[in-house]
Order: sequence, then structure tokens, then C-alpha cells
Amino acid sequence: MSTDLRAKLRRLGVQKGAAEIQPPRRERGGRQPGSIESLVDGYLIDTPLGAAFVHEETYAVDHSHGSHALGDVLSLSPSIAAQIGNEPAFENVDLSRVAFLDTETTGLSGGTGTFAFLVGVGAFQNPNLKSQTSNSKLQTPTSNLQPPTSNLQFPISNLQSPTFVLRQFFLRTPGEEPAMLHALADWLDTFDALVSFNGRGFDVPLLASRFQLARMRPRILRAPHLDLLTPARRVWRGRLESCRLKTLERDILDVWREQDDVDGSEIPYMYIDYIRSGDASEMPRVLYHNAVDVLSMVSLSTRLMTLFAASSRGGSGAANGTLVAGDWLALGKWHDDSGRVAEAEAALRACLAARPDLETQTRALHRLSFLLKRTARHAEALGVWEALSASQTWEGAEACVELAKHYEWREVDPDRARAWTRRAIRIARRLPAGYARDRLKAELAHRLDRLNQKCA
Repeated sequence: MSTDLRAKLRRLGVQKGAAEIQPPRRERGGRQPGSIESLVDGYLIDTPLGAAFVHEETYAVDHSHGSHALGDVLSLSPSIAAQIGNEPAFENVDLSRVAFLDTETTGLSGGTGTFAFLVGVGAFQNPNLKSQTSNSKLQTPTSNLQPPTSNLQFPISNLQSPTFVLRQFFLRTPGEEPAMLHALADWLDTFDALVSFNGRGFDVPLLASRFQLARMRPRILRAPHLDLLTPARRVWRGRLESCRLKTLERDILDVWREQDDVDGSEIPYMYIDYIRSGDASEMPRVLYHNAVDVLSMVSLSTRLMTLFAASSRGGSGAANGTLVAGDWLALGKWHDDSGRVAEAEAALRACLAARPDLETQTRALHRLSFLLKRTARHAEALGVWEALSASQTWEGAEACVELAKHYEWREVDPDRARAWTRRAIRIARRLPAGYARDRLKAELAHRLDRLNQKCA
């Protein structure tokens, strides 16, 4: 690119990457109208790399976020968290020593040009324990005023009791990133594990790359990590339009955001506009969005762990009424795939007891029948296959095949085996055309020929 063209683009405001965009100069020692300090109550953390701006909110542990109180998660076993997250190290983690993490970034695709301008970290904290405080030096708060009256306020609790503390590290300018990362690492390293929503795929790798560029290696990046997105998908993807956090809030957690919330896809552009103009009037909405994300992770952790524990008890317990048949089916498949046979059977039977629709009932019976077969409970499996054989589906055809195998090899009754094979062929003719159906029909024809020879 020629020098003249580069200069012309710079005059037009075109810059390469958000890190190169600089805000208007701040007046030293003052709060300009429209600045983040004038809109959000916060304080500065003094680090060796400069000052980092932090907004902090404190909640009582009995504060309700949707259908759960924040402190409900503390009554659950970390072994359940280890199972749902497939993270064995989580079994030894005290849930009161976990940090709930969410980031807002300058882009949604990652890459070296993307950085986190807002990092929200929520954690349970006993204010009387100094071990849970950061080693960074706090400076004078940027404002002695209370936050303005609006939907963006959060409840403040009595600091003498255990609380849930949410710290939001905000980049007033991209140049403050090293200081923010230093303060963030200092805070995160006081905890023993992470909980996120899609953090394995986005938030943590992004932060790891920014820490690496800043030559920092926080211990927390190597700590146990529970990403809630994967278990949420395993339970609810069968009945929800998506497993986005906002969808889970609405349909599962009973969390409703205020009108001041902003769509996550708009947030990078809002921050770029703030950096260019110096006007932070939209930033309180971004902080609200981030805060609700963090709080929803706490409630989602409680819901997932509670449901998982209830399914392990055979559908009993307080969570029993919160699941529909499709949820029990998903939990049963999850337990079955993980080798937890007793828990899988309990969840599948809970599904069948929950008055499922025909499709869900068929899938649950199909999964249950093969679980019974693997555990050598052939008489019980036989009854399930007979019930399934009335279904004009793939599951019905497979049930007829299993019945044919049973009568050919276990009962040594080729006539009954031949009858079940013929029924399977009739069902196969009704299945959608394709390679799978053609292969099934060929296998059934071969089985029928062999049985005809036996009967002859």
C-alpha cells in the first residue's frame, strides 16, 4: 500500500485492528461527561503495568436468579460436576472455590487481532477470609456516587455474610490491556477451578493467547474447567431450538433479561464505537449483559447438577417435576453412553413414566431394550421388543430382528423366528428409501432364506 493511500485512509478513520484505534485524550484527574467512570461506579487496581478499571457487584447467596438461588450450587457434590463435565479433577474441587468466567470481545471469530475488553468473573467469597482477595493494590474509587437509578442496578448484600462477588474488568483503552490482564490473573489465581459456557472453545483460548502475548502464565488456565455448553446440549438439544445461553435462560432457567440488554453480536461494534468516540453511554448495557451471563452460569450449573443427581436416584428428588420425557431420554442416553447402566435404566424408565409422545417412547424403549440385552436380562428385553414391534420405524424393524434372533438361537424355534423376520421385512418396505433400507432388506432376505431351509 502506498504512503499516500495509507495517509488518506487514516484521515478517513480507517484503521487495521481495534488495538490501533485510540480514544480521545482524557483529562487527567477528572471524569469527562460520557466516560465510563461517569456512568459506572468502579475503582482502579494499581498493577506494575498500570491501572485497571474494575466494576464490582455483590449478591447475597440467597439472591434468586431465575428458578435458583445463587448459593444452591454450594449444596451439590463436586463429583456430579466432574461427571457432567467429563473432568475427573473437578471431583476434588470445593465449589466455593470456583470462578465463573465470561468475556466480551472485539470479535466473535477469534484470532490474534481479537481481544477481550470486558471479563466478568463471579465467585463465592467470605469477606472475612483474606486469602480470597487479590494481591494487587486498590486505588481510590473513581466515583463516590452510587450508580444511577435504572434497570442496570444489582442488589447489594451484607458484606459480613458469605456473598457472591462479581468483578468486571473493563478496558477503558486498548493500551490498558497489560494492566487489566495482570489484575485479572491476580484475581483468577485465588481460585481452584473455572466454570464457563463455551469457554473451552472460545473464552479460555482467547485469554490464553492474550496472556501469552503479555508474557503471563496464570495458574488458573491449567486448573480444572467445567464448560456447561456440552452437558446442556446433551440434555436439551432434542427439544430446544438452540442451546444458546439466552435460550436456556428463557426455556429452562426462567430468567428474563431487561430491555436494557443488548444482543451479543452487537457488542464488538458498540465497543469499537466507544473507543473511537469516547462516549461510553452504551457500555452499561454491555456490563449488564455480561453480568447476567455470569449469574446464569451459576443457575445453569445448579440445574444441570440437580437433574443429573435426580436421574441417578431413579427420577426421585426435588428435580423430578422439572424434567419432561425428552429430558429423561437424553439423560438416559448420556448415562448409557458413559457406562452408568443403573442410572441409564432409571432415567429411561422415568422417561416412559412421564407420558412421552410416540416418537420419544419408541426411542426410549429401543435404548432400554439393548441395555437389558447387554446385561443378560433376556426375558425383560423380550417384552420390550414385542412392544416395539408394532412401530413402523427403524426401531420397530430392529425389534423384530432381535426377536427373530432370540427365537432362532435361544429358543430354537425357526418357525417363530421366520414369522418375526417376515414382519421385519414388511416394516422395512415402509421405511424411507436409501442405502440403509436396501442393506436392511438384503440382510432380512438372507435371514429368511436360511430360516426357510431350517424349517424345510
